[in-house]
Amino acid sequence: MIERKLNVEILTERLKLVPLTAEDIEKSLESLSNFYREKGYKNKQEHLSNLMYKIYNIKLVNMKNDPDNYLFYTYWLIIKRKTNQIIGRIGFKNIPDEQGEIEIGYGISIEFRSNGYMTEALNAMIKWGFKQKLLPINKIVAKTKKDNIPSQKVLKKAGFDFKYKEDEFMCWKKDRISS
Repeated sequence: MIERKLNVEILTERLKLVPLTAEDIEKSLESLSNFYREKGYKNKQEHLSNLMYKIYNIKLVNMKNDPDNYLFYTYWLIIKRKTNQIIGRIGFKNIPDEQGEIEIGYGISIEFRSNGYMTEALNAMIKWGFKQKLLPINKIVAKTKKDNIPSQKVLKKAGFDFKYKEDEFMCWKKDRISS
């Protein structure tokens, strides 16, 4: 199946969020540094970690199995607009379920933490998720490790409510109505 690439880019005051296509993920798996160079992105990371390599492969399989909904499976690069520096990734972990619930995940490079970038990116993804017309989203969930206080602060600033603890994770939710 051929992936239908949608011309989607989310712009905020300081950031742009760019979704990776299946081809982008394949190129990243081959050579992350070459992919970044080819796109004109700045980043010190030469290779994907072993964990990210596995995650990219899982995302790629999902994207190829459901190409029309790739925006819900892929990572969106978080890029500083002024410098074209990649500072992190954000993305949904699957398509929304029957109730319109979807999980989101994110990460940011250590040197860019505590500057409000992740809150800005998360708010932009929430806004996009609730407004997009591809698949209805009614609730966004996120999980943090119990000791990940910075990520919990990001979720609180973005309007998520703590719901319950599950093993070593804290589970958070944001309803469409509260956005």
